Amino acid sequence: MTTYYVRKTGNNSNAGTSAGAAWLTIGKALGATGIASGDTVYIGAGTYREVVTVNMTSAVAETFIIGDVDGVQTGDAGEVIWTAYTTNDTTAPANTALLTLSARDFLTFRRITMVEGNALLINGITSSSTNIKIQDCVLLGNPGTTNSMLFFAVGFGAPIHLLIERCWIRGSGGNVLALTLARGTGSDYDADVIVRNVVFYSVVNSNFVVLNSGGAGANEGGGGYIYNSLLFGPRDGDVIKANDANVTGATWTFPMLVYNCIIHGGLSAAESGQLVEDYNHILATTTHTNVTQGANTKTNLTYAQLLSIGEHSVVGSTPRLFGEPRVGSPYLGFGNDGTYTSAEDARGYPRPAGGVSATKGIGAYERSNTFAKETGTVRTGSNAISITGPGYQDFQLPVAASSTTVTVYVRWDATYAGTKPKMQVLNGTEAGVADATATATGSSGAWEQLALAFTPTSAGIVTIRLLSSDTNGGGKCFADDFAVS
Repeated sequence: MTTYYVRKTGNNSNAGTSAGAAWLTIGKALGATGIASGDTVYIGAGTYREVVTVNMTSAVAETFIIGDVDGVQTGDAGEVIWTAYTTNDTTAPANTALLTLSARDFLTFRRITMVEGNALLINGITSSSTNIKIQDCVLLGNPGTTNSMLFFAVGFGAPIHLLIERCWIRGSGGNVLALTLARGTGSDYDADVIVRNVVFYSVVNSNFVVLNSGGAGANEGGGGYIYNSLLFGPRDGDVIKANDANVTGATWTFPMLVYNCIIHGGLSAAESGQLVEDYNHILATTTHTNVTQGANTKTNLTYAQLLSIGEHSVVGSTPRLFGEPRVGSPYLGFGNDGTYTSAEDARGYPRPAGGVSATKGIGAYERSNTFAKETGTVRTGSNAISITGPGYQDFQLPVAASSTTVTVYVRWDATYAGTKPKMQVLNGTEAGVADATATATGSSGAWEQLALAFTPTSAGIVTIRLLSSDTNGGGKCFADDFAVS
């Protein structure tokens, strides 16, 4: 397993095995003389104007293509943009897919902004392109085209094993994710397509996910698991569609499942039993077509849509992401804490958080950084911070390349249940600091000091997180006397 590098200052005649000997193009990295199964390639900041067909020998182990946005690996910090606008951003883009997988497997793409041209964004129309992951990416569709953005088609009985998570997606004029699963004779099969913690919006009537089943035979593929996502489409169109009417009356052994989402737009299926949903808030002219509404789903406007829209610059509040729940939002604590809900939100932050509830919220985000000023229970002085229920508070701490110790005193009341309060150091890659956790061990009603000691290898910024994991929903956690030495 080898690590390779791509940079805008690179050269494809280089070895590619160091930042100083980086390749120039993504096409080189995914070409016949580029990376191999199990390798990792880091892509430095910049705009890469190229359409790519994967020509490497198909991987048999997870192989990573990662945008190095913080510059830790390549030295080039900034956004990594991979675009089908191969000339510039105002000249007509390419009429071919940005990325053609060409029957290659086990590819994981992370932290890359991908821009669609006049064709597919990712072409997976093949009988054997499986085990593909798209994580922490921005996918920008072209509203001027009617093409699907991601198109996967597989042979009978061949699961795709496709995962799309923690992505922001702007729809095109066609579908975002189109799946065609072949029919045959034998047994129904699960395509294993998972979409979670995604934020999607579209200005046209494009579907977010469409699942079709084609060909002859009585047995068919199904599946498709969509949960904890924020899906904004036009209210008069369908956002998710199971579009198989070729086998009348067929029972889908593996229906599409939609859970814990906030959805602007409808859900539809060609036949009853093909799409199952629950724990969603659906706002649409027609919310369900051949879809049974889950007992916990809401389809009315009585729920206040308390989601942030980037208003902090106007009202002077704490900066929040678009779509993050506001204080007291009914979307907090609304979700199902069962199989189809994620342990983290679209930022990788813990669920549940941000509300007086031990139940996870719906949508892509929980409410972040919700410890508040506390004056009643303090260790020293007149102020501390506290939170009721599960949640966390992050602090960005600049560090030098020297021994560092962070301490804080924590306390919790008798109502608090579950894992005791923690302090963590996270996101320290830039400074050479590994993630670490200190967990309280004492009893309620008493202050306890937590400490983390680490030595950065270079100056940088780390995240210090205080975490309440109360499972009662009403337990209170306090913190005071935070210190760095």
